[in-house]
Amino acid sequence: YPLLEGWDFGRQKPAVVWAQYIAHLCELRILGAVKGSEVYLESFAPAVLAIRRRLFPQASEIHGWCDPTGAVGNQGMEQTAVSLLRQLGVTAQPARDSESKRDANDPEVRDKAIQTIAGYMLRTNTQGLPAFQVAPQCIELKREGAIFIEQPSDILVTAFEAGYVWSEKAASEATPNITKPQKGTPYDDLMNSLEYIVIGERIPLALTVGQLAQATAQYQTAPQRDALRQQIEARKALREAQRDDHPT
Repeated sequence: YPLLEGWDFGRQKPAVVWAQYIAHLCELRILGAVKGSEVYLESFAPAVLAIRRRLFPQASEIHGWCDPTGAVGNQGMEQTAVSLLRQLGVTAQPARDSESKRDANDPEVRDKAIQTIAGYMLRTNTQGLPAFQVAPQCIELKREGAIFIEQPSDILVTAFEAGYVWSEKAASEATPNITKPQKGTPYDDLMNSLEYIVIGERIPLALTVGQLAQATAQYQTAPQRDALRQQIEARKALREAQRDDHPT
């Protein structure tokens, strides 16, 4: 499975989250994160890539997703955040909803991603284990003079334990049933990074039976796929026989 990477471009407090979606298990795994403090993306991004190489040296396929404003805003830079990442070899795409084509910062699109994440936190996977798993490795990058200091942090785990802090502002007339998460908390940049992954990668709230079978077949070895194919064909034959025995 590919390594999924989500970038948030918060002014002087950018964040990156790494995850994997294990489709054949219906499982969302959070593998780690990096959060910047009082740092701009030009300095943050190269440091993140060095950390990524250290944490995931075997990662050969990486799907990057990012804040849509990074394609148009300046985030305090002369160039866009997306163009900077591409110069560094990071092909992060602005996250958009695949159906509505609205970007990931749209209230309804973001709310759907939040509900999807919450759904995995409350369910078990196909093996009866938690469908939402977190590796508690998070690094906070802080500048001291001309160098970066890496500090282990529990802020990623704390963010999931604390849950979303909701804005007290009244809902908009356009989306009266949606309450927006509060901006400016210690956690929102990390949570936004994960939301971009869920939206861009089209991670479903739950797989259909057909999607699960397809995901399982792709993950299995050739003998396992042959056995599964034989099981499916046997079930189809049984259904046909039952229809013949009980014509309508």
